[in-house]
Amino acid sequence: MDKSVDGFVYGRHVESSVVNDIGDRIYHIIVNRRKFRDSDYSARCLAEDIGVGHTCLSAVMRIRFKCSYSTFVNKCRINEAKKLMDYSENDKYTLDDISLMSGFSNRQSFFKNFNRFAGMSPGEYRKKLREGGKL
Repeated sequence: MDKSVDGFVYGRHVESSVVNDIGDRIYHIIVNRRKFRDSDYSARCLAEDIGVGHTCLSAVMRIRFKCSYSTFVNKCRINEAKKLMDYSENDKYTLDDISLMSGFSNRQSFFKNFNRFAGMSPGEYRKKLREGGKL
């Protein structure tokens, strides 16, 4: 993410370089190190790993990524699920398997978030993909 943004944390102005540094560390851990796949990895764990308070983490998430920690992580998980379904060799996996491989701890959360971010159920997505339909 290359966004340069100033923000407010704890009601104080924070320079864009600080927001960007923390944002880069968040992105690196969640996306590059693929921590989104760990269903037990919480916002509190992330805050500890990057050395900031939970409130600061939440503020930087809102400023830099325009969403909460859980929304960001769930978007990453849905993108992972879609990538897994994109490969026909993964057809052997059930949607429950895909859900777990993507980092969701339960089926209900996977289906709810898939509908929210993809606009269709995982089953519909997989079917359209196999039929060569537009996604």
